Amino acid sequence: MKKRWLQFVLVSFVALGLVWFLSRDGSRIPARSVPMESSVKVGFKVGESAPDFELRSLDGRMMQLSNLRGNPVLLNFWATWCAPCQLEMPWLAELDQQYRPQGVEIVGVSLDDLGGEQAVNKFIAERGVRYPILIGNSSVADLYGGVRFMPQSFFIDRDGKIVKISLGLAGKHDLEEALKSLMQNPGTGPLEDRITAHATTSPNVPKESAYALIPAGSRVAAPDFTVTDLSGGTITLSQFKGKVVLLDFWAVYCGGCKVEIPWYVAFDRSYRDKGLALIGIDMYGESPKVVETFMEKTHMNYRVAIGNDELGERFHVEGMPLTLLIDRSGRVALSHAGIVNKTQFERDIQELLQ
Repeated sequence: MKKRWLQFVLVSFVALGLVWFLSRDGSRIPARSVPMESSVKVGFKVGESAPDFELRSLDGRMMQLSNLRGNPVLLNFWATWCAPCQLEMPWLAELDQQYRPQGVEIVGVSLDDLGGEQAVNKFIAERGVRYPILIGNSSVADLYGGVRFMPQSFFIDRDGKIVKISLGLAGKHDLEEALKSLMQNPGTGPLEDRITAHATTSPNVPKESAYALIPAGSRVAAPDFTVTDLSGGTITLSQFKGKVVLLDFWAVYCGGCKVEIPWYVAFDRSYRDKGLALIGIDMYGESPKVVETFMEKTHMNYRVAIGNDELGERFHVEGMPLTLLIDRSGRVALSHAGIVNKTQFERDIQELLQ
């Protein structure tokens, strides 16, 4: 009788322990190391658009995922308490340093508890993280299938399409190979979106390819606008008729922009006296002081203004960088989303200047 009673107590104890284990918050279970897949396992299919969102970063700025269109993106969900994340994040920091100059955008979304920003700041500082870290929430996690295992990374191509996912701890080599694959895809979506907009809403957006100059007979007039530059002067696009205009929609935070701007600075020096005029439009709403500091560091001597939503809509700025070349007659000769090919772009400038 005593033996049966002990057995009953033991079984009850084990059962209660099992119920407690299964009822725990599954999001706190460390992620298993699993192989990287070519298809998404949490309700997504390859080729689906990555759900858009806007979150606040640790430095207080708002960042919207769709503003990164034109750049390969690694979107990484993580938390400070996640042991595999602690192993993975230094690899991501190294990959960011290596591939950011080539236009790759790594974005971290912290799913730590509310009020944990101090711990997050300390965590990333200790690991040398310089890519943007956003403060996540359950709503954004739900957009991506709940993010039940961490780390979890979504690889998003230049068109904003999900092409790979990594559940749990992936090796650094696997992460790097996935990034290289993204970089090899030139992307077509943003351009096609602007072509559709041209056909249905505006006669002033080019319909031709962004990878070659539009034939002179097919060019349309660029929408005119007036903005105030950072020195207080007025910029009106139509004032530049007779010159070739390089119109660059950019932002300080934009990795691809940071790749291109040194090229544009060099073009300004080489071709200003031959009739090239550069205009930069910061489209992220950053403060003039932030923009001026960036300009000083990058030796931007051409005119720069802060853009607005109306201007963005007129030129269909859906991602950055977006660069237009406007011929001496004020007509759009080229519209390119994403990082330009430096060599071909310079040849296009030379051709328009002839």
